[in-house]
Amino acid sequence: MSTSRTPRGRRSARTATLPALLMVLAMLTSWSIGRSPDVSAQTDDEPADATLPPVPVSAGGIQLRLIDQSFDVEPGDDIELTYLLTGDLDGAELTPPTEDAVEGPDVSGDDDTTPDGTSDGTGDEGVTTEDAEEEPVPPVPIEAAVTNFVPVERIDQIERAIGPDVRRAPLLPAIDGVLIDVRPLITVGEGPDAGTAVLELSVPTDVDPSEADRLEFEETGLHPIIVELRVGGEVVAAHGTIIDRRDDDLALPTVDLSVLTAIADPGPSGTLGQLRADIDALDRTADVALELEAPLTMSIPPNVARIATESSTRNVLPTAFADDELISTPATPFDISSAVAVDRIDAFANQLTFGEDQLRTAFPSTAVRRDAWLVTAPISAEATIELRDRAVRYMIFPADLYRRTISDELPDTDRFVAIDLGNGTSMPILVIDELGAAFTRRATREILESTNPTEWSIGTISRLRFEQYDAPPSARDAERSRILATPDLTEPDPRLLVELERIAEQTSAIRFSAASELTGVTSTQTASEELSFPATAGPDLSERLELIN
Repeated sequence: MSTSRTPRGRRSARTATLPALLMVLAMLTSWSIGRSPDVSAQTDDEPADATLPPVPVSAGGIQLRLIDQSFDVEPGDDIELTYLLTGDLDGAELTPPTEDAVEGPDVSGDDDTTPDGTSDGTGDEGVTTEDAEEEPVPPVPIEAAVTNFVPVERIDQIERAIGPDVRRAPLLPAIDGVLIDVRPLITVGEGPDAGTAVLELSVPTDVDPSEADRLEFEETGLHPIIVELRVGGEVVAAHGTIIDRRDDDLALPTVDLSVLTAIADPGPSGTLGQLRADIDALDRTADVALELEAPLTMSIPPNVARIATESSTRNVLPTAFADDELISTPATPFDISSAVAVDRIDAFANQLTFGEDQLRTAFPSTAVRRDAWLVTAPISAEATIELRDRAVRYMIFPADLYRRTISDELPDTDRFVAIDLGNGTSMPILVIDELGAAFTRRATREILESTNPTEWSIGTISRLRFEQYDAPPSARDAERSRILATPDLTEPDPRLLVELERIAEQTSAIRFSAASELTGVTSTQTASEELSFPATAGPDLSERLELIN
């Protein structure tokens, strides 16, 4: 679990542009904020009061949205936070007035001097031009008040702690606070970015005894952080987020995430419309693959792959899936449980090899592997034994299929559950995680109506981390992995995934991996009951075998 992987480099680690972020912000509504403790008057011996009474937002208000942050914090590390500011930036005077704009008194001498330049006695005698000039008015102070709180104790507190609406902040005791002059840290946009500004904030931390200008972090866990933007002492914006304060004595394993997508095989009797629909789905999957650096694990019908690559005018399909991986699939839809039932496993094996060859021909730069086997229909114990003998190392089950064929009680979806095969061996299973439901187009659209991709990603990573902290001591060090797929296994909307994988590159909390790699980085949980596969499964293959022959 300690190994790291090099990104594939399809895109840069930071491709989020300001215009793209503004598109997300355009969907956001106005909000109210609450005031955190007066950190300017706080001492290290007197923790800040956790009460957050509401305060009004100044007219025109400023919106503060998180666009980047560090998540892991070791003792003494700085917390890096980057915010996008929009709204009444002129009213907040984010840029100090220029020297030319400062008007002093009239010292030309036109009113109190004679034509020969001597004083007429009517002015203030002894006052020189230098004396009459006034110093420029100093710019209004702009400060960030940063407060940290004790670690969250319940997973529902995470959602309330992230975002600009700090009324949802968890009612937890505050630990410490610092006040930072941020005017030099704000970059105001120009040209097409006019009306926006970026604040890059670096907050130093330490442990007890804490220095006055550093946030004290003594306890391991997920700490809420609230940042208030103050202009001339008035709170004009606020934002909350989560950071993970690490401890070398409690080094939690990295959680591996694997993105899975599948296309249904229309079979030899499929209509032309079904084939075209599958090819369109393959094109959409290619578009997602080009967006993501993370490897995709795909189940693609070999015949669809062959026809699509032979007829495609885009010429991007083979390169789009470079460094991704394909799950081995028979050339023709062939239920292995039915093949075993009629003693025709040889026919299945031939179709499997033929299908693998077709996939390799269509996508020569993409690995075709048997490590993981996607199960979308009931499968028998004997069929599972045959797959195990043919190098299948574990199976991936949708949750509803697991409930229908294995057990009503779902196992934890972040570790294997071993199913007994009745011959002294077992087959590990991973159930598809419910997090994948967030990547449908509709779900992603709804999520982005109330938050942005960075805030959603930080919340998601925090929840995954909290489950590790919250686990019993005996399971806290367990290696965990999750299969992410939409409920119907179609291609995911990449907007949230792109940001989640970008944040993953900056933290050891999560990483993206191909499904074939999960066997070496995933623990096995203890089932609460005896589990087994059905004795029989699948349709009668008599007519299908005749058609294949």
